[in-house]
This record gives sequence, structure tokens and C-alpha cells, in this order.
Amino acid sequence: KSTVVRLRGVPFQSDVNDILEFLSGYEVDASQVSFGRVSDGRPTGEAFVVFPSVEHANAALEERQKKEIRGRYIELFRSSIEERDQMAFPQAIPGVTPAIEKGGGKGWVSTGDPEKDKLVVKVKQIQKSGPDGRLDWEQYCELIRTGNRDPRLHTTESLAHFIEAIQNGEGPVGAARRADTKSTVVRLRGVPFQSDVNDILEFLSGYEVDASQVSFGRVSDGRPTGEAFVVFPSVEHANAALEERQKKEIRGRYIELFRSSIEERDQMAFPQAIPGVTPAIEKGGGKGWVSTGDPEKDKLVVKVKQIQKSGPDGRLDWEQYCELIRTGNRDPRLHTTESLAHFIEAIQNGEGPVGAARRADTKSTVVRL
Repeated sequence: KSTVVRLRGVPFQSDVNDILEFLSGYEVDASQVSFGRVSDGRPTGEAFVVFPSVEHANAALEERQKKEIRGRYIELFRSSIEERDQMAFPQAIPGVTPAIEKGGGKGWVSTGDPEKDKLVVKVKQIQKSGPDGRLDWEQYCELIRTGNRDPRLHTTESLAHFIEAIQNGEGPVGAARRADTKSTVVRLRGVPFQSDVNDILEFLSGYEVDASQVSFGRVSDGRPTGEAFVVFPSVEHANAALEERQKKEIRGRYIELFRSSIEERDQMAFPQAIPGVTPAIEKGGGKGWVSTGDPEKDKLVVKVKQIQKSGPDGRLDWEQYCELIRTGNRDPRLHTTESLAHFIEAIQNGEGPVGAARRADTKSTVVRL
């Protein structure tokens, strides 16, 4: 009976007022609207709404399907507080030392590399030292053309160059001169969600890009972020594309190109395992496993994955269960602990997905757009 609903397809430029207007008549409070974000704060195209009652949530699920916000039709799915918190409020990774966590600030997420974490914290301290510090970092990012101001997505070398240059009074220009990046990785922003590798290869024809060197940005459950990462065969090819392909189009949408790094690509295109997950759980979760941060829930997630992998029936049972409880999300990590337990118990008792859904009978007031 969840009161949480997830809205999918929300335009990136939308704000809280757009959501309130879309859901006018359902008594939604502005404080109960949040937007899905990737790790550096960019929107995923989703919003999460906590309705005042189950009845309001159910009515919206029935009545607002495929209605539009700013010309884009919106899909609504039943959601949960857990999914909202994971997608809208990135959490700190367990195992980060208190000193680093304090230095990183609220919502700090470790890079998984203690030495790099220290550099990230130093950059954040420079940014917080005053307007000049923040502007220095922004200008540095512009000069090296990363298009990304999240220090966690810079290379260790890039962070070190900036810190050393600022400490030596060389400023952002000196920092950029030190960096003189030779990366062959380029990030494309604005890629249509329906695009595939062939679209990227056609967009970059003439730059000798290999299909195996193209990857797409993904959020935790595999949905696209609208970005692609390309590893070019040389620095010269990458630089030429950065100059010549800016604002050209893929499927009618213009594309921005930014210098990137293997670190950023790996973080955004291949979600990594969180340090501190036990080997047994990590093995059970499979390649790219990401812990929920709750060891007990991790065990349930692994059990669900094992049921899915047990054969076609197991996979179909999980998919049907997700449809019946109307989550619109098949990633077990984004289900509640109770939802996972209901599914596992029902399958073990031979009740099937229908019996599992009957056990769940969710009361959440959160809806995802």
C-alpha cells in the first residue's frame, strides 16, 4: 500500500512546480517531491512523489498515466522510500573513514580509493574557501574541457595538478597547463535514450572508433542517462572530434562533447561494487554487484537473483511479480526488504508470483514519474 510513486520521462528542465501542476488535485506537498539524480547531481528524468494517502497514490497511478509534462508523456509506477532514497539522495558508501566523510560533506560518496578521496576532499576545501576557490575550480574544468565539475569523476592526476597549481599560486591556467590532458576518452551528452552503438559510430565516422570502445551511461538499474563514452584510437582523433563534432546531431538532438577519463566512464557506464561487501555476497550478486548498504537486505537481493537465474520460470516469476505490484522496476535492490521477503517466501512455498503479490499488498504512498 505504498504512497510513493515514481514518474518516468520527466524533462530534465522540469522543477517542483511542474510536478505539482501535473498532480494538481491529489494534495501533493512540494516538500514530498524529489528528482532522480546521478552521482554528480545531473537529473535522470525521474521524479518521486510521496502522496498524502494510498488512495491519492492509486488514483494518480490510474488517472495520470501517459499525460504530459512540457510535451513529454509521463509513465507512473508504484515505488518505495528505499528506491526514492537511493535514486534521489545518493548515500555515503559504508567504510569511508570519519575524517574523509566529514571533509567530503553531507552525502559524501567515496571513490573507493583512499588516496584519491583525500585529493577530492582537498579540492572541495579549496572550493569552499571562498568565491575565488570555487571559480578557480570551475575555470580549470572549462580549460581542460571535461564538462564535469564533480572532482570524484576527475583522474587522480587531474586533481593533483589542480591542487599543486593553486598551492603554488599558478591559478587555474597554470593548473590546466600542468594537466595538458592526453586522454583519449570523450563523453557525449544529450544522446537520445533509444540510441545504440551504430548511432555513435555513424556520428563519429571518420575518427576510426571501434564499436567495442563505445559505452553508454547508466543509472543503477541499467536505464540510460543520455550520455555515451568513447575511447578514441589516439589523442589526435579525440581532439579532432571535440573540435569538429560539437553541437552536431544524433536523431535530431544536438550533442555536446567533453573530455573525459577512464575513471568517469567506469563510474557512469559500469556501476562498481561498493567496498566492504563480503566476498560471498559479492559473488552471489554477480559482476558489477552494488550493495544496498544493509547486509540483511543484500542476502535477500542475492536470493532473488538466484531465483531469476534458476531458469526461465524464475525470471518470469520475478517479472510478473513486479508487474502485479506495479513497481515498474525489476532491480531487486530498489525494492523494500519486505517486498523481497514476500517474493522469496511465496516462491519457496509454491504460491507463485500471484501469491507473492497478495502477500505484498503494498501500502506505499510514494509514486515514481
